[in-house]
Amino acid sequence: LGGGHWRDVPRGVPFFGQYQWTGGKNPGGSQLKDMGLTPTDPAKVTVPPQYPDIPGVRRAIAQHMDTMLITDHQVGQLVDDLKADGLWENTAIFLFSDHGSDLPRSKEFCYAEGLHVPLLVRAPGMERIVKPGSRRSDLVSLMDVSATSLALAGIDTPRYMDARDLFAPAYRRDVVFSSGDRMSNTIDRVRSVMGKRYHYIRNFMTDRPLMQWGHREMIGQLGGKRFSKYAYFITIRKMFEKGTLTPAQAAPYGPRPAEELYDLENDPNEVVNLATDPAYQKQLAEMQGALAGWIEDTGDKGQYPRSEASIREVVERYPANWLKGPEFKTR
Repeated sequence: LGGGHWRDVPRGVPFFGQYQWTGGKNPGGSQLKDMGLTPTDPAKVTVPPQYPDIPGVRRAIAQHMDTMLITDHQVGQLVDDLKADGLWENTAIFLFSDHGSDLPRSKEFCYAEGLHVPLLVRAPGMERIVKPGSRRSDLVSLMDVSATSLALAGIDTPRYMDARDLFAPAYRRDVVFSSGDRMSNTIDRVRSVMGKRYHYIRNFMTDRPLMQWGHREMIGQLGGKRFSKYAYFITIRKMFEKGTLTPAQAAPYGPRPAEELYDLENDPNEVVNLATDPAYQKQLAEMQGALAGWIEDTGDKGQYPRSEASIREVVERYPANWLKGPEFKTR
């Protein structure tokens, strides 16, 4: 469905549809009101310890909650339409989201808050395998949506694909790998190994802090639009410069460790780096070995320098004063 609707497909013909809702990415009170929804009160949200408790952060968290309300409403409308058209019992649905919210360590970063997304699957016949309404705690990669979709259609997964069928009896992932290289106008190389309890992050470019001057901090004109909605990013940076942040809040702006290790069970917000703690060297070594194997198996392209064409594409897209990385200094 390329911008169309399943009702455009002849009756009885199989179809594939992909809906990309904004989720109210920039939700406003009028949008919520039109849906009969009540906006989240910033005064009532919980600010996690990795962020300072300031109005801008509270608003960002509240707006993120609002996007969930809007998405829930939109999904409900789609389900109602499927049922009205007699397709509910014969349609497989995968629901997952974009990565993270508009917070400094979330979207575009390899912390759990930027990697962990919801995944809901509803498919005809699955009640024979999975109890309806049940919740699994498996480690899952979003690439598995492809293999699962093929399996539901009766198609074998090609051997060259790393995706796995979520409903296969032998489904299992001990770890999930993630990566971050280029985020808009910044260049980096971060690799993540997420296990059920421990999360390992390898920072290859320790010559720059985690929080480079990304597009959210560049308050200025781009495409005729002013990016003032991210002013709280600048506020947090100024708090760092004044020394008013806690060590965990300041970490993304200061010297960068080559390795990070977090105990997700006891530290879900990932504020205590255990990489140098002698008590966790076994877990660290296991994660290091898993990443080394992944890099070798995949030929990790992030280990090679950026091509001139790639650098030029960034330079031509963004204003010169947005390009703070060392790769751009000689241009």
